[in-house]
Amino acid sequence: MKKALILILSVVLVVASLACPVMADGTVITLSSATVSVGDTFTLTLSMSGAPDIKSAMFEDFSVDFGDVVEAVDAELLVEDTKISNIDTNGDASFAFTSNTDANGDILTLTLTALKPGTVTFENLFYVLKYKDGTKEKTVDYGTIEYVPGTVTVNAPAPTTYTLTYDAGAGSGAP
Repeated sequence: MKKALILILSVVLVVASLACPVMADGTVITLSSATVSVGDTFTLTLSMSGAPDIKSAMFEDFSVDFGDVVEAVDAELLVEDTKISNIDTNGDASFAFTSNTDANGDILTLTLTALKPGTVTFENLFYVLKYKDGTKEKTVDYGTIEYVPGTVTVNAPAPTTYTLTYDAGAGSGAP
């Protein structure tokens, strides 16, 4: 009887674990970094690794950190085969799939122009990852997600140097 109960409990646990997606620790969202000069146009990439299959995602609030050091000029969502998607030059992006899908890899690019010297760290990214568990949509636990913020350092443009040469004999009228 005791062995039969243990066997039944083991089967129930195995079946339950197969029915629920595993939300394992280890999801990392990373924004690339750059060192540029005033006037440069450059691209940062937001990527994700170690994430479980997700149904939808939302990333926003990059623009909180722009200040007057950089300005967004373009944004592109790189995730394919979405049911719905949206992105703007503030870096706000959202997308949804028809079912749980592997979205690891590059998510979006944000193209910026460096306006003046300074450093910007994009620490204020807000994100929500959701997955479907049976008929219910659930949010991936924030405690399992690590965000690695990107930093942009804008250097002053290099000074322009000129070389002047003077020929003392030229044009002096001397014999």
